[in-house]
Amino acid sequence: MINHILDVYKSSNFDFTDYACPNDPFKGNFSDWVHYYRLKFAISKAISPSTILEIGVRYGYSAHSFLSACPNAKYTGIDNNSDTFGGVEKSIEWAKTKLSNFNVNFILEDSQQIYDLPFCKYDLFHIDGQQDGGGTYKDLELAFHYSEWVLLDGYHWSSQNYLEANEFLLRHKELVEYSINIPSYAGELLIKIKKNLNRPRYKLGKQSGVQSSNDLIKTYDSEYYLNDCGGHQSFKDCGVDRIDDSRILSILALTKLAPVGQAIDIGCGRGEVCFHLAKKGYNVHGIDYSKSAIDIAKNAVLENQKYSKILSYECIDVNLFEFKKNYQLVVCTDVIEHLSESEVDKLYIQISANLSDDGLFILHTFPNSWYYDYFYNKKKNLVEKYGGFLSSEPRSMYEKIMHINEQNPAIMRKQLNKNFRNVKFWFGSSDDLLGSLKGDVSFKDFCKYPSLYAICSHSEINISKLNDLCSDRLFFADDVKQKIVISILEYPRAIFAGEEFTVKILISNMTSYSLNSLNKNPINISYNWYEGEKCIENNGIRTPFHFPIINGEKETLEIYCKAPEIKGSCDLLVTLVQEYHAWFNQDGFEAFDKTAIKIL
Repeated sequence: MINHILDVYKSSNFDFTDYACPNDPFKGNFSDWVHYYRLKFAISKAISPSTILEIGVRYGYSAHSFLSACPNAKYTGIDNNSDTFGGVEKSIEWAKTKLSNFNVNFILEDSQQIYDLPFCKYDLFHIDGQQDGGGTYKDLELAFHYSEWVLLDGYHWSSQNYLEANEFLLRHKELVEYSINIPSYAGELLIKIKKNLNRPRYKLGKQSGVQSSNDLIKTYDSEYYLNDCGGHQSFKDCGVDRIDDSRILSILALTKLAPVGQAIDIGCGRGEVCFHLAKKGYNVHGIDYSKSAIDIAKNAVLENQKYSKILSYECIDVNLFEFKKNYQLVVCTDVIEHLSESEVDKLYIQISANLSDDGLFILHTFPNSWYYDYFYNKKKNLVEKYGGFLSSEPRSMYEKIMHINEQNPAIMRKQLNKNFRNVKFWFGSSDDLLGSLKGDVSFKDFCKYPSLYAICSHSEINISKLNDLCSDRLFFADDVKQKIVISILEYPRAIFAGEEFTVKILISNMTSYSLNSLNKNPINISYNWYEGEKCIENNGIRTPFHFPIINGEKETLEIYCKAPEIKGSCDLLVTLVQEYHAWFNQDGFEAFDKTAIKIL
C-alpha cells in the first residue's frame, strides 16, 4: 500500500492552493502544506473510497484533496465550526461553497459528543479534530466502530497525541490488520482495520440500550476467556492445576472459612475455582451462560476424572437457574458488574434464600465506577505533572463492552445488607488482601485497593480465622526452625535432563504463621538442585499454595519441578520461599531433607 501511495504522490501535480481561502489566518503555511495535501490526495486515490467521513473540516482542504482523487465518493464532514482546536469560526461556509459540486453532507457538532453516524460503514475515516490526546482517543473509538481505513492526522503533532494514539492501538491491536506511519507535515498514521471480525465491537457511549446481561452473551467467546479475562495467561501456561493469579488465589483463600459441602460458582468462566474446590472435597457445580466458558472448563479437567462425581458444569443463564437448598458455599467472582441492577437484586435474593445457616456467600468485584469517577483523573493529572502518561480512557475495550452495572461501594453494601444478616465488606489488593478490613483507610488511600470483597452469611463470620488465613507477616529463622516439615511422598527416581515433572509432598505447619501465596510477600513452594554439597540451581519453579495452611494443619500437595540440564546423580531439596524476603533453607533457616534423583 505505501508504495502505491508514493507512486501516486510522485506522479501527481495536485495543488490545494487552487481552492484555498485567501483569508485563512494560516495562509503563511500554504507553501509547507502543498505536499501535505498532495499526500492526502494520493492516499485517497490509492484507497479509492466510496464513502468518506472527516472529523475537522475547517476550510475543506483535506475534503477537496480526497474528493479530487475520488469525485464520486459520498463525503460527510463533522466540525464544531468554532475557533477551538485550530479551527476557524464559519470557515465551513468556504468548504460548503468549494465542495458544492461533490456529494457532501456536513454535521455541525463536536465529535466528542457523537456516538452514532448516518451510515454503517465508511471506507475512509479522516481524523483531524481535537489533537489533544483525549480527543483523539474518542475520535479513534468512533472511527474503529464505523470504518475500514482510518487516517489519523497530527500523529506527531504533540507527545500527548502520539502517546494517546499508541495507547489506543495497543488496547485494540486485535482489530488492526496493519498501520503505516507517514512522517508528513503533522505526521499521518494510516490504519487498516481487519475485515470480518468474529467478535462484536464495543459499544460507544455509556452502554445505551443494554438492558441485561443477555445483550452481551456473544461477547463471551473463547477469545475473551483465553486472551483477556483475568488470569488468562496463568490458565494458558498452567491450566487449572496451578494457579498464580492473585485474584483467584484470594477467592480460594476466603473459601476456607466455609464448611465443606455443597458449593456453586456463579459465572464460573474457565472453571479454576470449581476445580480446586472439588480437590478440597466440595460437591461443586459451576454455571455460566457462555458455552465457550463451559467448554473450556470441561476440557480443562478431562484428565482429572476422579473428580467427575463431585464436579459438574452447566451452561445456563443465572436468571433461569433453579437454586437448590442449603448451599454451604456460593462464589461469585467478577460477575455482578456484568448484570443489570435488577438482575443483581434477584440474584442476591436467590442466594440468600438457598444459603445454609452456616454457609458463606463470597463476592469479588471491582469498584470501577467509583475509582474511575473519583480517582483516575487525579491520578492522571499527578502522573502528567511529573512527565508520565496515563490514557484519557481508563477502561479497556472489554470493560466498555461488558460493564453494564459498574459498582459503587455504597449501593453494593446497601444491596447486600438488605438480603444477608451478616456482611463483611472491604477494599483489598493483590499486595494487601484484607486492606480496609484491618483498620480505617483514608479517602486518598482507597486508590491502592482496586478490589471489592464481601463475605455474607446468616451466621456470625469468623474474622479471627480470616485474619489467620490471610496473614501477611514476614517469616524469620527462629519462627520456623523445626516447625515446618516437608516430606516427599512420591517422586520419579530418574528423569531426563531439562524435563518438567511433579512431586507429591506432605507439608505440616506448626508455626503461628499462615503459609499462603497472598499479599506483598507471598510464600511459594520451590526447590534447589544440588550436586554433592554444591548448589547448582537455586531458583526453581514456584508452586503457590492454592489454600492457606494455618497452625496445626497438614496438606498433601503436588508441586512442579524441572530437572537440571546436566546428567548424573543430583539431589532435589524441596523448600519454601517468601518472595522478596528469604528462602527457608538459607540464612539460618532449617534445611529440609534432600532426595536423590538420577538425571538421564
